Amino acid sequence: MDRFVVGVDGCKAGWLCCLMPLDRDLQIKPTYDVCVDFQSAWDRYHGAELILVDIPIGLARSGLRECDSLAKKILGKYNSRVFLTPPRSVFDCESYADANDHCRAVCGGRGLMKQLWAIAPSIQEVDRVLQEHPDARGVVRECHPEICFHGLSGSMISHNKKLDEGYEARVEVLRKLVPWVDEVVDEQLHRFQRKVLARDDVVDALVAAVTARLICKDKSCERTLPENPRADETGLAMEMVYAISG
Repeated sequence: MDRFVVGVDGCKAGWLCCLMPLDRDLQIKPTYDVCVDFQSAWDRYHGAELILVDIPIGLARSGLRECDSLAKKILGKYNSRVFLTPPRSVFDCESYADANDHCRAVCGGRGLMKQLWAIAPSIQEVDRVLQEHPDARGVVRECHPEICFHGLSGSMISHNKKLDEGYEARVEVLRKLVPWVDEVVDEQLHRFQRKVLARDDVVDALVAAVTARLICKDKSCERTLPENPRADETGLAMEMVYAISG
């Protein structure tokens, strides 16, 4: 098989995966697939050069992650698009109330956002795969679509991604890098029902794949938040990966 990269975004039905070939012309469109869990995604795409997934990966022992704080700084007044990920122990709690109390205890009084608790199972899914499959480490890395778009365009996109204006602004960034973006998004929206995924899921998985391809084609494009990330107690890097486009 040709070398390839994958961008992954959570969706209503599990994980939306966007595969892009590395060694072919960019006229070749990516392929999309939905995996019900992240183990299935790893089983299917473990041969990838790089898999960028929009989910927190490295989890601190205590306090908050530097990469989240730096991402919030980049996004400025739109910083609510990035969650502050609490320590690993918070995700061991069995209820939101317990997790919120524990988060306050280990994060200097800061509580846990309900939106972040809602994706706790997804965070644990990815973490479990990385703990059980050492070969996934370094291949599966964390990204954030808003930081990816900022890196590719050099500026912040102000409009909400779920609005038409926000969709068009993000697609315009991608059009400068890939010629078929409008056609690909339309194809996936006709292929999958709305109970499976949303339009912004298609775009977020695509920008992750485009970012991964740029990094693999030219390592000098790669950037991380922070520049020299620390590893968590299990050895996973606490970082967000993005790329700059010349």
